[in-house]
Amino acid sequence: MTSIIKLQCLSGGTDSESPHCYLLQIDEYRILLDCGWDEKFSFEGIKELRKHVNEIDAVLLSYPDMLHLGALPYAVGRLGLNCPVYATIPVYKMGQMFLYDVYQSHHNQEDFNLFSLDDVDAAFDKFVQLKYNQTVQLKGKGTGLTATPFPAGHMLGGTVWRITLDDEEDIVYAVDYNHKKERHLNGCSILDVTHKRRPSLLITDGLNLTYQQARRRVRDEQLMTTILTVLRGGGNVLLAIDTAGRVLELTHMMDQLWRQQDAGLLAYSLALLNNVAFNVVEFAKSQIEWMSEKLMKSLSEGSRVNPFQFKYVQICHSIQELNRIPDPKVVLASLPDLECGFSRDLFHNWVQDRKNAIILTSKTSPGTLARHLIDNPNLKELELEVRKRIRLEGRELEDHKFRLKETKKPLRRIKSEKLGKLGGAVESSDSESDDEVLVGDHLGTAVKDGAIRHDLIVLRNPNSDKPTSYAIPIPDSKSAVGLVLKGGASGSKAIKGSGAGTSAAAFQTFAPKSHRHPMFPHSEERIKSDDYGQVIRPEEFAMLERGGLDGTEDNKENYLLGLDEEAVVEVEQPSKCTRELQTVTVNAGIHFIDFDGRSDGDFLKRVVTQLKPTHLVVVRSGAESQAACKALTELAIKSGVQRCHLMSNRQVIEASVESHIFSVLMDEALLANLDFVALNTSNRSGDDQATEQLAWIEAVIRKRKRVREEPSIAGKDDDPVIAKDEYVDVLEPLPENEKPGFHSALFINDLKLSDFRETLNRKGISAEISSGILWCCNDTIALRRPVAGGQIALEGVLSESYFLIRDLLGCAVHGEMPKTKKYSILLPTYNERENLPIIVWLLVQTLETAGINFEIIIIDDASPDGTQEVARNLAEIYGVERILLRPRPGKLGLGTAYVHGLKHCSGDYVIIMDADLSHHPKFIPRFIEAQMKGDFDIVTGTRYEGNGGVSGWDMKRKIVSSGANVLTQVLLQPGVSDITGSFRLFKKPVLENLMAAATSKGYVFQMEVIVRARAAGYRISAVPITFVDRLYGESKLGATEIIQFAKGLLSLFATVPCPSDTFGANVGFIAVLLVFGVAFSAFVLG
Repeated sequence: MTSIIKLQCLSGGTDSESPHCYLLQIDEYRILLDCGWDEKFSFEGIKELRKHVNEIDAVLLSYPDMLHLGALPYAVGRLGLNCPVYATIPVYKMGQMFLYDVYQSHHNQEDFNLFSLDDVDAAFDKFVQLKYNQTVQLKGKGTGLTATPFPAGHMLGGTVWRITLDDEEDIVYAVDYNHKKERHLNGCSILDVTHKRRPSLLITDGLNLTYQQARRRVRDEQLMTTILTVLRGGGNVLLAIDTAGRVLELTHMMDQLWRQQDAGLLAYSLALLNNVAFNVVEFAKSQIEWMSEKLMKSLSEGSRVNPFQFKYVQICHSIQELNRIPDPKVVLASLPDLECGFSRDLFHNWVQDRKNAIILTSKTSPGTLARHLIDNPNLKELELEVRKRIRLEGRELEDHKFRLKETKKPLRRIKSEKLGKLGGAVESSDSESDDEVLVGDHLGTAVKDGAIRHDLIVLRNPNSDKPTSYAIPIPDSKSAVGLVLKGGASGSKAIKGSGAGTSAAAFQTFAPKSHRHPMFPHSEERIKSDDYGQVIRPEEFAMLERGGLDGTEDNKENYLLGLDEEAVVEVEQPSKCTRELQTVTVNAGIHFIDFDGRSDGDFLKRVVTQLKPTHLVVVRSGAESQAACKALTELAIKSGVQRCHLMSNRQVIEASVESHIFSVLMDEALLANLDFVALNTSNRSGDDQATEQLAWIEAVIRKRKRVREEPSIAGKDDDPVIAKDEYVDVLEPLPENEKPGFHSALFINDLKLSDFRETLNRKGISAEISSGILWCCNDTIALRRPVAGGQIALEGVLSESYFLIRDLLGCAVHGEMPKTKKYSILLPTYNERENLPIIVWLLVQTLETAGINFEIIIIDDASPDGTQEVARNLAEIYGVERILLRPRPGKLGLGTAYVHGLKHCSGDYVIIMDADLSHHPKFIPRFIEAQMKGDFDIVTGTRYEGNGGVSGWDMKRKIVSSGANVLTQVLLQPGVSDITGSFRLFKKPVLENLMAAATSKGYVFQMEVIVRARAAGYRISAVPITFVDRLYGESKLGATEIIQFAKGLLSLFATVPCPSDTFGANVGFIAVLLVFGVAFSAFVLG
């Protein structure tokens, strides 16, 4: 590996249990490995992240919980992180549930403003969702880098990442994995991640190094015994669990226990309580394919009942819903740290009752309430901060209403002024069922999220029993109370006693008797029903995003009349947050039963000794595991690991395999004066050559202060600033008086005798390898590689062949191997399904036998007979590097087909020919030989010289073809005997120039190319060929083509100058035109 690899620990070092967040730099590409945030929302890691947020090119996420992606909304919404985020599909779905629940849990108890739900959505808009074992190519500066997720266990969608550099070296990032199979997840097969290839770098955590994981059966029995004891004693059980990760394991387990008739649990209640419980269960139902084989098998066999179609688990989203469930009960509530959420509320309510039990299922971060209880199992009293959000009442509510009213006074004045200007802008419909929406000035202004408040006013039509609804936008206010419709409400029902009097008053205020059209005398005809006759009622489609009732007199005007009272749900009320420190007695039983689902220290040691990475980096272990981490590094060194690191926060380590690689910047003046020399890096076959360049650098390394951009908190880029105390190494050119006068010779290429033998064979020199010696020219010259030195010795009689071989050897050693010429063959096709496989087979056999480097480009004009499908099959058989299909949408002409094909040619020469077997590929080597002898620009096949001719033609076609050729010879004076032929070889630049000047599309294109080549002075040679009639299909030549040919001929005669005198050309044109007319008549009349 020649890449520079650096790893920086932003958070999650071995000196703490802070969340995972690491910056991996591979050359200039920077990858953020996880973006976690702790339960206390500490800003220590955020400060480090802010320094590098603008440099991050990609984010890889391992798990959906807060410790792995909790800071992502803040990084995107506040710091301006803007890059793709790669994660598995379950991490994407369940990660949203985690963040929604965390936000709502904090919002229910305090004013939470670190991130909003919009920030969460913005962060997840950047996700690139992957499946296990799906390799993704990293973009931009990450060319050559791939990332692949592998199953990690622990949580649904959990990932072990493998980052591969140029398909040679692997970097494995594996934290919090679980190798043991669980009820809903398979175990992690981390030893299979690298395909038994030794990884260059392994990044893993040491949190559980000192932990010995108990057997699953022992844990299950302990949990079952504790729950039964408490329930039979009349108490309740609280299981503090996460939102959408480990909760799936426990919930599935508990539901299965309740299903067992002999368990004695049917008399008790079981509930799942968090803000997104319903969505979590629904997502779990749809992701069975990500779970264990046992669950997938249970879904595909037997009853086909979804394993997460719970029978006894009751879904709750609030304490009020939970209170409706009878005691005793078991409640799985979020969050596991007891810092906020429903678990904290239930803990506060239940902890002082001796009958109850609190079961903690995971070891959360130090400083949290749950961790405090785990570390102090004999705690009797506890200082607990009780945070609540309560509605305003009494004097506080009156003060709030007064402030709200004062705020709305100017808005109300604007509203009344605009309503007065409307005049008769509203009129009820004459039809009983026609509902109209007010069209006029928007009285309201856009609220923060882009929504506009609307008041729906029900008007009572005197001629109808049905009311008419109007939507009038009104200004919003910060304290407006939103109303949400539950659904199914009808406009014919009123709420809170709003009757005809209210409707009439509303009618008099907002509904003038006639429409006014102050600008255009046009009345829009409104659609009264849809295509199926259903009457359209606008109020059924009204979006009520803000506005509503707060009990004030002003809002009584804005009642949604005609709706059932139960259909109105208040989503926001004036409230405040309170904090109170209380001393609570811990009477309930506190139990810690580990259901965290992480591998223990024994398995981590086994991973290190079996994988044997070149570098080992241990992260996030905590103070308790420091000694165990040092013991792990000693074991790793004994097992063959070259270097081990115990990372601490803010530490940067150099993880490159090659220890003598350094990163330096190159001065622009130095780069501009470098003299590059081509280096041949051809493959063994010698056909495909990739040219690299080398240059001597005469420079010195100097220190310069780094200039970088500091990101702002709002995510906007500031002006570039010079970073304090940060320097970078820069290569600067040496002064002229210090530069050396010369450089000694340096051999770069490691020439293989087998490669050089192929080079000699292509030059017509016989060569064979025997006993490690390359014998040439009937064993008169030998090339051998001495035992020492790695050089090649050339021995033999001094002759012309000796010096030729010596020159070729020198070119090969110095990276100047002559480039093999490549030929691109253009095959225009239309309905050539039967002919195409034969012509391609002949081409491949002929050209490979002759040792010609080639490609075949098929240009098909949307043939209806399936020609394109045949071409695709041929590409699979012979290889896509040999056969290229470049189709077009329709039959656009022969000339434009060549233009289209030329755009995709990669050869040095272009050969055009027919695909109907009229042109045999055996003539192509003769074309190439003729071109090389005289370095001709064009070689054309001719039917009218030497042993050339036609086969399989009747007299009619011979007369037409000969007449056309004679006519063009007399009229255009092309200088070649067969101007209408279509079997030719061109130098690619020559054909590009001719096509740029050509204007013909059909068969005239062949003539125009030759005529313009003659006019441009290109050198043309001819090779006799035999033209054979097609085997399958019908000829494309008909009356239409002949007419187009005649028109094109006249156009060329008029536009391209001829070398002969004009009078002779005109006489010839008139004479031959008569002959051509007779031939044309014979062709048409048969």
